[in-house]
Amino acid sequence: MRVEGAAVEGPVAAWLAAVGLSPGEVVTILRRAPFGGPLHLRTEAGAEIAVALEIAQAILVETLEDQP
Repeated sequence: MRVEGAAVEGPVAAWLAAVGLSPGEVVTILRRAPFGGPLHLRTEAGAEIAVALEIAQAILVETLEDQP
């Protein structure tokens, strides 16, 4: 998936940029925690990040053809 943007503002938007979840970054979902827990993501740059489900749902992505 490629990050297209995020429907968040303020500190959350700043945090996403700081951890590398900026527009154009390719991310892979490594794990989904049960019961509405966070998603464990890996960026193309190699960072691994746990993102709360509420924040992950606000990230706009484009699905790439070569990824599941």
